[in-house]
Amino acid sequence: MDYNLDQKRAIAKAKAKLAVQKRNEALSSLAAGPPVVREEPIKQSYANVGGMPVVQSKGKKLIREDAKTFYARKIPEALGVSEDKFNPDKGVPFGLRARMDALPTQSDRMAVLRSKYGEENVKSFNLNGADSIVFKHEDEWRMADPIGFEFADFTADIAGD
Repeated sequence: MDYNLDQKRAIAKAKAKLAVQKRNEALSSLAAGPPVVREEPIKQSYANVGGMPVVQSKGKKLIREDAKTFYARKIPEALGVSEDKFNPDKGVPFGLRARMDALPTQSDRMAVLRSKYGEENVKSFNLNGADSIVFKHEDEWRMADPIGFEFADFTADIAGD
């Protein structure tokens, strides 16, 4: 019986270690940003300078994974939750959004979210070199500033004028 208990403990310890490793890898990926998925040659263009053709560009264009798709996959990994517990399309609710937009620093915004949602439900991640706030609203995690356009951003901007 002790052997079975020791085996279960070893399995649980290995799973926990794997979960930590997966989260650390996700954090590194988030900091680096969406990966390159392919390269395309840049078409050369020519300009006429003093009667001489001059090449304007050379090289390859790096095509990266779609940012929204990438973050929708990697942020849940970093949080240690399933992808269905993260909503990349919704951000801060409207009333709170207008209040947060007036705040000068990211730490001020985090303080407002922590007072509303609790310390354990607000995280900051390095997303491609920039700090970004993620918070848990009801039963789903959201980005304070979602990738792409959100209607609340537009209406908060109008209300602020």
